[in-house]
Amino acid sequence: MTIMLMNFQLIALVLLHLTFVESYTFHKTSKIGYKYKNVGQSCLNTVRSYTFEYSGKSNGKGKNAYDAICNYPPASGSVAMCVASFYHPMGRTFNKSMAYASRFCKSDDAAEMMISQYENATQYAVSLDDYPIKKTNFTMPVNVTREDNKSYGYISSYYYNWDMPNIYASAFYGFFLVVFAIHAFFNLLTRLGLFNHFNWSLIRMYKSYVSTPSLFSKNHTTASVSLHILSTLLPTRLETLIIILFSILNLILAMIKYDVNVYRLSYSQTLAINIADRTGLLSFGLIPLLILLAGRNNIVTSLTGVPYSTLIVYHKWTSRWMFIHAVVHSIAYTVSSVIGKDYSEQMKDPLWQWGVVATILGGILCFQAMHLFRSMAYETFLMLHIVLAAMFIVGCWYHCYSLGYLEWLLVSCVLWVSDRLLRLVRIFMFGLKTAQLEYADGNEDMFRVVLPIDNQEYAFPGSFAYLYFMTPYGFWQSHPFTLLQSAARPGNLVVTIKPKRGITRYLQKELSIDKTINIKVGVEGPYGHRAPLDKYQNVMLIAGGSGLPGLLAHALDLGSRDSIVKQNVSLIWVIQNLCDYNCFADEIAQVSRDINVEIYVTRVDEKVLETVDIIEKDTSNIVFKSGRPLLNEMISNQAKSDSLAIMSCGPPRMCDEVRQLASIAMFESQGTVDLFEELQVW
Repeated sequence: MTIMLMNFQLIALVLLHLTFVESYTFHKTSKIGYKYKNVGQSCLNTVRSYTFEYSGKSNGKGKNAYDAICNYPPASGSVAMCVASFYHPMGRTFNKSMAYASRFCKSDDAAEMMISQYENATQYAVSLDDYPIKKTNFTMPVNVTREDNKSYGYISSYYYNWDMPNIYASAFYGFFLVVFAIHAFFNLLTRLGLFNHFNWSLIRMYKSYVSTPSLFSKNHTTASVSLHILSTLLPTRLETLIIILFSILNLILAMIKYDVNVYRLSYSQTLAINIADRTGLLSFGLIPLLILLAGRNNIVTSLTGVPYSTLIVYHKWTSRWMFIHAVVHSIAYTVSSVIGKDYSEQMKDPLWQWGVVATILGGILCFQAMHLFRSMAYETFLMLHIVLAAMFIVGCWYHCYSLGYLEWLLVSCVLWVSDRLLRLVRIFMFGLKTAQLEYADGNEDMFRVVLPIDNQEYAFPGSFAYLYFMTPYGFWQSHPFTLLQSAARPGNLVVTIKPKRGITRYLQKELSIDKTINIKVGVEGPYGHRAPLDKYQNVMLIAGGSGLPGLLAHALDLGSRDSIVKQNVSLIWVIQNLCDYNCFADEIAQVSRDINVEIYVTRVDEKVLETVDIIEKDTSNIVFKSGRPLLNEMISNQAKSDSLAIMSCGPPRMCDEVRQLASIAMFESQGTVDLFEELQVW
């Protein structure tokens, strides 16, 4: 219910903000290249290029040019004959085109007057073939044919190159809509337990070789390092395939169907301008998408089961293509200005200056987002990333303020603000609680955060929340932690933390002084996605070190279900010493009533062996072993069943090993094998 309420609030917020955007019609850019408009304007321009014996001071030139045409019957009749060469005279579209042409005139009744001239023009019109155009002052209507209307091709081409990129940009959203819909379909099959009906050899091969394994080596959550300093997180093969298809889509949309109509400029300069316009608008079209993919309150995860770490992978590549289009846009306009020999003049234009600023900021954002910098100081990276992104949006705004297409930026701002507002709503709904921080049963390498809760259904298996610790050190920071409703602490949420750097290390130092401290904590959540482990015959929960809480939540949930009598559930936990076990002894004891628990201790001495003997006498379903588990054999044996779910959480190298072994078992087994990875890194 909590998740459904949050999703409803997200939708309501976005719709509210989009209504706000819709009210700003001044900034909204509608399609301009409709044929009837192109015909009307081009006919007006073509007739304007001829010389008529205009009466009065309006000589058909300068700012009074269109008024002169509208008020001089032979000229306005020529416009009507030109439009009639495209549409049936006096038909609906003919009148529509004439009405658009009349908008360039100041007279309110210009449309009626120009249309009324058509019948008269057909009787007295002269052919351009009979007169030298440049030397004739026309006093009669001119029969302007399609072939005579040289302006039509140019105007159609010009507006096409402004309209189509806006339409092309929607293909990005259609692409990911298809991707997420397919993912949602297979996720639904899994949730309903229908996977065995689709366990064909082709599906098993796809899961084994495409959807599950990492790109090259087994590294996925473990950073791959090159040149000793450059690190990166490799996507899975399926993520890579989607990235490749997305990249191909970007290339196609940037390269297809350029309508280069040489009318006033050279072919090279016209092509450069068309490329610049196309890539600039494609770049704008990607901005809302990259913000949508980066938001925590992402309804995509709830509806489709796509993990947040995967959305961040797509966010990174969307950002890169946004920047690539922006660079091509800048280069193409630079080439155009060099060909036109007005580069120095163009650089004085604020529109150009803001474009340069926005492009440079986009490059800095992509460079600053490298894994090397994120892993060194994530909070610093995040704050700087947000500031640079805001500056980038401002640069884009002023770059196109007089041109339009600002709806892309307004929607981007709506998505960003909606995400932030919903974060505040989540914190407000949970309330600012006084949490108790304490060492985890004598283990000073880990500590607990015990949070009182009013709603006992707040957390669910697989859920996590971002915690804000109200300290001067970093109350603005938030970090994701797994939520566990502990049997040992009824009415409380328990978060177990292994300190790393930053705020968690600061809290550990505070605990070293007072042993137990009370602190106000804001809770933003819950996030996450429940894996349907109850649908599988065999379940393997493989944890390492502090990665146990999430799997414990699933184990407790499975133990409370009636389906547990038909399942074979195993919890395998790898720890360095028994201090880690003491942190979760109560929960493990409860879990061991219904499932088998194997604990592997990698550092064993005589004291550890004595303690293990005592524990095993009191709990029959808990088995301690020294060393590391033979995961290959264990997964291979379990995969012989009709269906096997493997869930892992722990050190990245261990999770990557489980991923690799699971992908092998998916093809070798005749049953269904699925992997659920609780560890998310980005």
